[in-house]
Amino acid sequence: MSLELSKEIEQPQSQGLSSLLRNQKFLLLWVASIFSGLSFSIYFLTKSWYVVDELGLKTFLGVVLMAMTVPRVLLMMIGGVLADRFRRSTIMFCSLITRSVLLFGMFILQFLGVINIWTLIGFAFCIGILDAFFWPANYAILPSIVKKDHLTRANSFLQSTNHLTLIIGPMIAGWLITITAYEWIFVTIMCLLIIGAILIFRVKEPFDKPETKRLPSPLKDLTEGYSYLRHSPVLLSLMWMSVFVNFFITGPGTMAIPLIVEERLKGDPLELSYLESTIAGGLILGAIMIGIINLRSKRGLLIIIRLTVMGVAIALLGQVVSLWQAIFVLAILGMGISIGDIPARAVVQEKTDFDKIGRVMGMMSTASSGLIPLSYGMTSVALSLNLSISSILLYCGSFVILFSFFVLWKFDKLRSLE
Repeated sequence: MSLELSKEIEQPQSQGLSSLLRNQKFLLLWVASIFSGLSFSIYFLTKSWYVVDELGLKTFLGVVLMAMTVPRVLLMMIGGVLADRFRRSTIMFCSLITRSVLLFGMFILQFLGVINIWTLIGFAFCIGILDAFFWPANYAILPSIVKKDHLTRANSFLQSTNHLTLIIGPMIAGWLITITAYEWIFVTIMCLLIIGAILIFRVKEPFDKPETKRLPSPLKDLTEGYSYLRHSPVLLSLMWMSVFVNFFITGPGTMAIPLIVEERLKGDPLELSYLESTIAGGLILGAIMIGIINLRSKRGLLIIIRLTVMGVAIALLGQVVSLWQAIFVLAILGMGISIGDIPARAVVQEKTDFDKIGRVMGMMSTASSGLIPLSYGMTSVALSLNLSISSILLYCGSFVILFSFFVLWKFDKLRSLE
């Protein structure tokens, strides 16, 4: 980062929370994340319910989800390249405003009564492409507007907000579905996106634009980013841990919750909603705890320990026999995700060169998120082979615990990370 850029991002000298809250650029980003987060979660539930209820095509729901997920996974590394070449707030603005145009298109088609499953798949595909450019820029923007000492707290603020919108957004969507027509829900989402885009546009973080004549090809940029990541023991360790968590915890855990309610608890949709809300509440509580503590030492050891705790939690989840046990385990699991992910993201932002952070974030996100669909598939295969969900979770938890011990033994750079 240049000296001029370093001066531009200096914050008031006072320490702590008040200093972060006086950072106008961060506040704009934070409020924008509320509007964009609500738009994402309202859109997700509305789209799913439209496919299942309005069109009556339950079997196509997975196709619609894949249409949104696949381009996001495949193009996220390209999104990381662009995040290192252009102003990140501009990329986020373009993504949000283009998404609002798509929602306006959905409004028109629904108003005319011509929307169908194939148009929904097409819109989902386009939104997945926009996601691939939005998220690397979103992950990479913080170091340009927040001092290193405040990155952990800033990440916790944003993560808490994102998790909260995942709870509030579906509630708003459900309410809107009961009182109004789908076309006006699309208009509501469009308005939220426009407000978020305007706020993001005003961030205008400091940015040293690369000289056009010296720009390498995107492929060379990707190769350089991969080489940088491969030669950083800390970043590589964090990436492998993320891959392991998503494959052995996120995938099986997501599929397990409704199965546990049905098979082990003999419960109903109300109990399912309790468990879904519990893990979201755990995510928020963990993010708030990290934000208050603003941990600056022994972060590597904390990240490894939380991996062990999550392994134990996912193994215990398959053994619960009552609602309160499931609530307790999922709360621990949700807190563990936030307590590890937020310091890990702050470490990546601190340890990565400013001109490479977009590519590094893009590659790490692709590596971890890309295995989630495979994890879903492997869990489905295991279930089809008559393995119980309890056994699957026990095996997954055991693998995670063993892997955490391996990390503690072998990944000394991460273990000693302050």
